[in-house]
Amino acid sequence: MTFPHGGMLWWRRSRKFSGDPDLELVSWLRSGAPMGIRAPVRHRGGIFPQQSTPATKSPEEVLAGPPVANHPSFRDLAGQTRPPGHQLIQEHVGAGFGMIFSTRAAAAKHLGSDIVTALLGTIAKKRDDGSMKYRVVMDLRANGVNSTVSCHRDRCFRPPLATRETSRL
Repeated sequence: MTFPHGGMLWWRRSRKFSGDPDLELVSWLRSGAPMGIRAPVRHRGGIFPQQSTPATKSPEEVLAGPPVANHPSFRDLAGQTRPPGHQLIQEHVGAGFGMIFSTRAAAAKHLGSDIVTALLGTIAKKRDDGSMKYRVVMDLRANGVNSTVSCHRDRCFRPPLATRETSRL
């Protein structure tokens, strides 16, 4: 990812000026954020207590596992001619945000590394106006990816209900 016209400098100065304790953001914008699988997610400052979660599987164990099937919600027509999840994926691909491969091997060849397939599901929510909103989610627990993550990082706690309600005002 590149930032024209000194964009990285803006991010560094903005972080420093605001006093943001998250020291990793600028490097993540430059080179990508680690998932904690091949490279650790480091703790460098922060405002939340640190939490340590060791990996329970190796990436090789997960890569050797069988592909997982999508959740039934991803195949559900929901009263339409095409499943809404399929339509969302097609829209993202059409906008240049992804690619569709006919096989796992074809995707791995294109990306230049082994891949793990992720179970997809569709979440439906009825809006206030009665229309439906759909989201596609990946289940990284079902395919084992979550078990390969070793995290030594800040832990975010959900604030108590009273705090959340007050912060909306």
